[in-house]
Amino acid sequence: MASEQPLLPLTKVLMVIWVLITIPGGLAAIFYPPFVDALVYPPPLQPVPWVNAGLYAALSLGTGVATVLALRENRWSSSRLLIVTYVVNAVFAEYVAFVRIAQGPVPFQLWFYAILGLFYIVSTFFIWRRQA
Repeated sequence: MASEQPLLPLTKVLMVIWVLITIPGGLAAIFYPPFVDALVYPPPLQPVPWVNAGLYAALSLGTGVATVLALRENRWSSSRLLIVTYVVNAVFAEYVAFVRIAQGPVPFQLWFYAILGLFYIVSTFFIWRRQA
């Protein structure tokens, strides 16, 4: 059965990147509020209220933990819904990032997020075709 096949190396890379961003970043945003405005969304971006950042961080942290469990199972059937989550997140994050970029000067981080989002969208297309 195709859905029970093990994860391909590119699939694992995509998932490991997600874990490395969401778990440490989620914990930092929840337990050290200055992290968000100092590193994730620095000036000239507007400060993010802690409750908003914390709620998004909790969702990110949850998907990071789910990704660790899916990596442990090493099955496409356990990973594909998480990867859909990455793509949906990336598509809408791209929209937000490019709208803000078009408004004027932005910090390096926003360009990094835009490039990372494009990487996720493009690599997911290849992953889905090869894994499914």
